[in-house]
Amino acid sequence: MAYHAAYEFGGDVTSLPAGDVWLETINETPPQERHLAVHDQHLIALNHADDAAWAAGSWNAITQTTLTGTADDIGRRVTEFADQGITEIIYQPTGPDIAGELEAFHAAARNATNAAA
Repeated sequence: MAYHAAYEFGGDVTSLPAGDVWLETINETPPQERHLAVHDQHLIALNHADDAAWAAGSWNAITQTTLTGTADDIGRRVTEFADQGITEIIYQPTGPDIAGELEAFHAAARNATNAAA
């Protein structure tokens, strides 16, 4: 999503890991269709440009730029956020099982906040 948002809002996509590969792939699409290519599979799966960036190493930034991991990882990070005074998290589930993702995140976050109380 970082690539999509940076592109959409005029940011420097090339500052992201493998962003140059992502941008080159997007720019292969004719300009009149490019917006559709950028958002193809948005928050569902990787599109053609996302796949190219992933293969070029964008996956290296996942743990630094997202709240991703095991339930214990999520719980620990949510607890760290709470300890810093953060009281709200915006969560965007992705993939083919949105309900399952929501339930898993809720359980991990609830366990973290219950442990902190």
